[in-house]
Amino acid sequence: MAKDLLELAHEFRHGGEAFALATVVWRRAPSSGKVGYKALVTSNGDVSGWVAGACTEPLVVRQSLKAMSDGEPRLLLIGAPEDLQTRARDGLLSFPTSCASEGALEIYIEPHLPTPQLVIVGRSPVVDTMATLANGLGWRTVIVDDEGGSLSDHSAADEVWNSLDLKDQGVSAGSYVVVATLGHYDEDALEAALGTDAAYIGLVASKKRAGTVIEFLRGNGVAEDQLARIKAPAGLDLGRIKHEEMAVAVIAEIVQRKAVSGGPGEPAAREHHNGAAAEATVRMPVEPKPPAQASDANGSAAKSNTPVEPAAAPAEGPDEAIDPVCDMTVTIKGARYHHEHDGQTYYFCCPACRKLFQTDPQKYLKVRQEA
Repeated sequence: MAKDLLELAHEFRHGGEAFALATVVWRRAPSSGKVGYKALVTSNGDVSGWVAGACTEPLVVRQSLKAMSDGEPRLLLIGAPEDLQTRARDGLLSFPTSCASEGALEIYIEPHLPTPQLVIVGRSPVVDTMATLANGLGWRTVIVDDEGGSLSDHSAADEVWNSLDLKDQGVSAGSYVVVATLGHYDEDALEAALGTDAAYIGLVASKKRAGTVIEFLRGNGVAEDQLARIKAPAGLDLGRIKHEEMAVAVIAEIVQRKAVSGGPGEPAAREHHNGAAAEATVRMPVEPKPPAQASDANGSAAKSNTPVEPAAAPAEGPDEAIDPVCDMTVTIKGARYHHEHDGQTYYFCCPACRKLFQTDPQKYLKVRQEA
């Protein structure tokens, strides 16, 4: 199983897709999970492999998604209250469970964020300088050299392609494309780049040359929304600089774009966890109050000439709920086990918890009220 997961992880890394690897690092019997068990969680919550049973897996998925969001690994302790007390320590996120197995687990979750792919088209000093800089940043670098160049000609690159079939070669939303042919075949290279979902497409050229290229593409039937994807000239404006120095300007611009947009390897919205992080609790939306009316001298409500702003729409419902039986956190969307009581829906981690609640709802609601 571990070998298959590692092969899958390699495929994800090569394809520029985010994932998290969860590994059981400690176990107290009779938990179904065992030390060394692994699972790979994708960015859409799919799971390959196995770490433990129905009570644990949803928690591992939620924490894996959070790890991919903030880029931080985490160590989870899942067990009965006595386990949480005896094994508590700095850096450990503790989650109580009252599952029937009565076991306990520690699971290490390691996020793997996609490494940006820089695809540079051309054969010039600026191309190799750009590849060297990207290499230093840990990016995957590809040079597209249509003159038949190889890795011996471009030692800073991870790969060298001799074709402009960028889409077929795997250029995707995790890629940044820079055309630096210096006038040799800018137009063909840009059209090839526009045929992909690349996050950035830049043209290394003077302003005059860039304008000429854009006009040619426009006259060749390229749509305006596609032309808007091209940054021409590419790079931050650093004044009059040499071709090699232009590489710095382009790389800096890509770094800036990546940081602002949350591109590969740079989550756009990080959730900060400070050691004692806890799962989110349910907060019910508050009904908006009707706007107050002014009163006249007789105490009657008077109409105001001032237009009243429409009441804001109530916030969307919570994403998670707490199982009232075992205190596990349950993702509401797609939840399999739920029950309506006194006009409110409650969510459960497993059918056993739901059945206990259905048998005596007040017993568990009273415990939560007293907590």
